[in-house]
Amino acid sequence: MPPHCCFTAKVYFQIRSPSRWSHTMTYRVVFIDDHDIVRSGFAQLLSLEEDIQVVGEFSSAKQARAGLPGLQANICICDISMPDENGLDLLKGLPSGMGVIMLSMHDSPALVETALERGARGFLSKRCKPEDLISAVRTVGSGGVYLMPEIAQQLARVAVDPLTRREREIAVLLAEGMEVREIAESLGLSPKTVHVHRANLFAKLGISNNVELAKKVLNL
Repeated sequence: MPPHCCFTAKVYFQIRSPSRWSHTMTYRVVFIDDHDIVRSGFAQLLSLEEDIQVVGEFSSAKQARAGLPGLQANICICDISMPDENGLDLLKGLPSGMGVIMLSMHDSPALVETALERGARGFLSKRCKPEDLISAVRTVGSGGVYLMPEIAQQLARVAVDPLTRREREIAVLLAEGMEVREIAESLGLSPKTVHVHRANLFAKLGISNNVELAKKVLNL
């Protein structure tokens, strides 16, 4: 019997039963997170599982770029907010074929959709339960997409989204404090185009500055 699937706010959410996971496979995991406590705590949890091996831990995007080659990891759990580089920007620089699970303190639908649209195959809140972490690794490692049930329910509640995909993407980056020039470089757009999108999303959301935008993004 195939896995149960549902379409949720443009996101394909696949739920795999534990009986479907192949425990003959070893999931090789790397962590990228600048918070030592979070990184080491999650790594210790996964190390208790026979079929999961933590092969690398990095505290910055720069360290990860230098250390990932040669580790033969097939899953990367990456923090979104890091001092040297946004985890969403790092996505495109990770080895091809690696399943990426984004990790964040924030789990707004806009942020989750942006991560998945950029190529992530999973999204976890830093408040997740141990079973969520383990399920995410096994699901993504088996070719599926994993969202915590709470996050999937949030996406399901977003019945009508007033913003376009590009506007949502720019809204998230502006809310994280990026300048228009930086966003333009990151997305391959001209600064003028970013300004137009910014003006449109401000008008649609009825706001006038980035502080109000940050509050809105958490509820999008």
